[in-house]
Amino acid sequence: MALCSKSVFSQQFRLCSFFGKVFPVIGVCLLLASASARTEGAVPLARDFDGVQGKKVDTGSMVTDTLIVRGSRTLGAMAPATGALVTSLELDDLSGVRDAADLLDSVAGMQVRRYGGPGSSAVPSIRGSAAAQIHIFIDGLPLDNAQTGVVDLANIPLERFQTVDIHRGLVPVGLGGVGGSGAIDFHTRRADGGVDLKLFGGSFGERGGQASWGGATVDGSRSGLIMIHGRRSDNDYEFNDPVGTFQRTEDDTLITRQNAWMREHGALFTGTVDGGPGRVRSSLGFHRRDGGRPGMLGNESLHASVRYDRVDGRLGFGFHDDLLVLDLAGGRSNEFLYDPLLEVGLLHKRVTRSLSRDLSWRLAFSPVLWSGPADGWVNELSLQGGVEQRGQWFEVWYEGELDPERQRTVATCFGQLDGSLLANRLLVAPAWRWSRHHDDFPPTVPLTMPWLPEQEGVTHTRDAVSPSIGLVFELLAERIFLEAHSSRAERIPTWVELFGHRGGIDGNRDLLPEEISASDLALGMRTAGGEFSTRVALFRADTKQTIVYVQNSMGTSKALNAGASRTTGLELEARLRLPGRMNLRGNLTLQQARDRSGLPEYDGKSLPYLPDTQAWFQLVRPIGGWRPRLELVGVSRNFRDRYNTDLNSPQARVTANVAVGWNWSDQWQGKLFGSGGQLTTELELMNLTDNRTHDLEGFPLPGRSVHLAFRLRK
Repeated sequence: MALCSKSVFSQQFRLCSFFGKVFPVIGVCLLLASASARTEGAVPLARDFDGVQGKKVDTGSMVTDTLIVRGSRTLGAMAPATGALVTSLELDDLSGVRDAADLLDSVAGMQVRRYGGPGSSAVPSIRGSAAAQIHIFIDGLPLDNAQTGVVDLANIPLERFQTVDIHRGLVPVGLGGVGGSGAIDFHTRRADGGVDLKLFGGSFGERGGQASWGGATVDGSRSGLIMIHGRRSDNDYEFNDPVGTFQRTEDDTLITRQNAWMREHGALFTGTVDGGPGRVRSSLGFHRRDGGRPGMLGNESLHASVRYDRVDGRLGFGFHDDLLVLDLAGGRSNEFLYDPLLEVGLLHKRVTRSLSRDLSWRLAFSPVLWSGPADGWVNELSLQGGVEQRGQWFEVWYEGELDPERQRTVATCFGQLDGSLLANRLLVAPAWRWSRHHDDFPPTVPLTMPWLPEQEGVTHTRDAVSPSIGLVFELLAERIFLEAHSSRAERIPTWVELFGHRGGIDGNRDLLPEEISASDLALGMRTAGGEFSTRVALFRADTKQTIVYVQNSMGTSKALNAGASRTTGLELEARLRLPGRMNLRGNLTLQQARDRSGLPEYDGKSLPYLPDTQAWFQLVRPIGGWRPRLELVGVSRNFRDRYNTDLNSPQARVTANVAVGWNWSDQWQGKLFGSGGQLTTELELMNLTDNRTHDLEGFPLPGRSVHLAFRLRK
């Protein structure tokens, strides 16, 4: 485990000194809370880890295996996990978060590159990883595609989901997806009973709403939920155009963002039938998103637009308390690029359409192999194992001209042994996962020399193995925990990297998989009553045979194994509950993501789009029916190219957001909506100081904006 140098920490804490100047009392409060920790009310260390069966743990009587951040912004429990360092976010009451990018950008160890305002395209990074190294799941089944390996967060409507788990450093064995630096798993909403209505609006033409109805039988054996949702935004905000030089402000021009509009709508149905030895869970969803494609600064496409729609369904069977689980999932996605004035330059075609289909199934089991005395050396041995298969099909049309279909089949088997040792104080979980990727690629015309004969059909098969191990040791009963995780994985190249793209990318069938190794060491502490909890983690991630695109002619690029990188850093998460119902929580990420390719012009330089420091802080203080909130977000300077060009580097930014929520009194609720109704209102002022900043990749972000939401539940 490589540790960050002292000089690195001194440089990175400069940005975070802002928080110390604004709230100097925070450090004193943390020390006082730690010193006044109570010793009663201890609960045993949980042995039920969130594995393939997706069990729910009663947080009232048992420690969970994740750091919980509730949407209602109450403090959650912090406890260890053997699979990976995990942050779990509850979304039910999260009225202040506008989209998935905003939500995930507040998690330690994550950076999100977004391409404009609310609802715009965005891709995640975990601990310095590439976006293709992160696997996105819905209910534990994969969503990312073989074409590019990247999932646009704008195409994931948060309204459909109840919780999301972020796994940092590796992909837990039960989720599948060999070759990842992390995973994001969205969990579909379940029926919670009654009617739920929400309306919201705000600056730059933002408005939308959602409506759902859920119900269940008296005995709870059958339940269902129906939901519709929609939103829109013009995103016509003003920003400072740096004219290609972020370090010189004297030539900046104030202009209005154009062609950044978005419209989306969708629906969801879920149902559960629980009876006898088994349980059946199902969901069916639809989502459509239309939006402008404004392009990069200096190369705008003011008339191009993109349409995306997806239909997906899931069916799950659980037997004997999920001892055996069978999951099925399928989806169909359309994406259209409309370019009437040929501004995008994709083969001079005005309409391009792609069709993606995927079908997955997974069979998982979790038996207890051996159970011994609670005070013995070996207390329990259990197994998580299973098999999974996924098929993907992709077709693309260029103004009606259809390219042959591409196909990838992935077969996976996985297993993890969970051992509880030393009177349940030591938990050890070695895991192993094997996967075979088989690509069937049709004949294609060479991109750079189209007069040559078509190439023969290509099949491409790769095997990948991903071993990992996790360890949790209880240093002090129910107070101090030590966690360690280590893994090795391979990322199989995508279709675009292997076989190219008509848009100007030549294929390279000789590409080797990226080799990813990761490890972390974390120390977690908490008080008996949950008033204070914290976790500090040191991490390291290495990638070899990194795939990068290198220009090989005037109009084309080619993917090569020409890179290597190493990221080392520290993550700090903390939360504090003070007298008077005041809640503080936040996180700080310090990292060095550096090129290790050996190429003199790049070696040792910062990886593009990855700031060395990122901090997030939130203060909530309920006052009667009011719920005021202050949020600060800080991001240090980063570079946009491998050479670290100084003039092409967005500056550090600190953004302040304030909000106030109002829970209408029981008297008013009873008069307006009858018993059982609840009406809440929230007013948000985003970017309080009107800081005209740019995202990691240099796309302009909105200045000061106002958002208002009303929600009725009955």
